[in-house]
Amino acid sequence: YHLSYGMVYLPEGKMKSREGKVVDADDLIAAMEELAEEEIRKRDSEGRLSEEEIKRRAAVIGTGAIKYYLLRVRPAQSINFDPAESISFDGFTGPYCQYAYARIHGILEKAVQRGLTDADADFTRLGNLEELLLLKMLIQFPEEVANAVAEYNPSRVAAHIFNTAKAFNQFYNKHAVLQAGSGELTAARLALIKAAAVVLKRGLALLGIDVLENM
Repeated sequence: YHLSYGMVYLPEGKMKSREGKVVDADDLIAAMEELAEEEIRKRDSEGRLSEEEIKRRAAVIGTGAIKYYLLRVRPAQSINFDPAESISFDGFTGPYCQYAYARIHGILEKAVQRGLTDADADFTRLGNLEELLLLKMLIQFPEEVANAVAEYNPSRVAAHIFNTAKAFNQFYNKHAVLQAGSGELTAARLALIKAAAVVLKRGLALLGIDVLENM
């Protein structure tokens, strides 16, 4: 099935073949990878990353940013593509969702190092607003995917993944995971964010977007 989209606009104007204003896909991808590389270097102020790793991450983030920015729009609608906005680690973007996944992966790695586990997690220990909102996003994921398939509308998946990432960030900004106060609560929260990582990774994969374990 072919999804029909409207015109794609760049800050310089229409990408319109009959007017000769076509942007080569390879050039756009290269430009996005350059923007991603700039952002990575800013975050790696101590120069810990190798050039090879910087390039690898830039490729994943840059191509993911393009895919997400286009797929977040309903089919048949025109798209105002803003390269700078699409590469942002904040807001309704691919890098924002990728970063949420990487953030969770980092927490889970620390849990392993400290010998913490989600074994025998009891979800009844979860009860605050942020925990329940994140849990709701996870429960609704299969339904959102089914609706996206039925409607031939991948923007539903993109929106749900963003809302899941946002719900995780709201939760983690307010509540500790590794130092939750009790072993039972730590286990429950570890299980919660592990499930969130699964949803984020699978949702992005449905959009053809890879994740990074570190960003």
